[in-house]
Amino acid sequence: MQRIVFLGYIISANGILMDDNKVEAAVGNQGRVLEQHSQLFESITHTVTALSTQQSEQHSQLAQITTSLQGIASQLAQLSVANPVSLASASSPPVSSFTQPATAFPVSKPDKYDGAPDSCRGFLLQISLFFANSAVGSDSARISFFISRLTGKALEWATAVWPSMERATYEHFLKEFKLVFDHPHYGQSQGELLVKLRQENRSVSDYALEFRTLAAGRLPPVSSVSSGTTS
Repeated sequence: MQRIVFLGYIISANGILMDDNKVEAAVGNQGRVLEQHSQLFESITHTVTALSTQQSEQHSQLAQITTSLQGIASQLAQLSVANPVSLASASSPPVSSFTQPATAFPVSKPDKYDGAPDSCRGFLLQISLFFANSAVGSDSARISFFISRLTGKALEWATAVWPSMERATYEHFLKEFKLVFDHPHYGQSQGELLVKLRQENRSVSDYALEFRTLAAGRLPPVSSVSSGTTS
């Protein structure tokens, strides 16, 4: 009797010698394997399609960016050819004007003035230097700052005259202030004090300092001296 071996099963000329249950199980396993392979292939195909679409979108965006950059470069080239001087001046830092030199250091605010006559002129000097080196320009702003540096009797005076000075000019306010407080050494002039000046028990340096201070108050301004004529 002739026998044929096929896939591990014995087939005879008279029929197939195998178990039907085993055949069904084998066929079922093959079907499940084929289904799994089909699902895996479908998933791979979907992934490849998505990657291809994403890559196509990226290429499109890159092309748009390249086109935009080329347009900007073309516009810049046209501007540089049409107006090279303006571009050069725009890229250069601004040059400060020599007519308005910046101060080398900030000027400090004057100490508060309490109304003492002997320190009035020093206070006024500090105020004038501060205004000369600051952005305080309007009369109202100057008067407001001036009053903010007053204390004691000086502040009491400013409080009393404020209703009449609220709209005054700075020059008028300063004039009224000097009439009240600018009386050093109890109202005596520099000339009178210079005549009465004595060294007494003071050192030579202290005596010389007061003498030069009083004498400086008696001298005319430098501009007046330089503009005068010699006889």
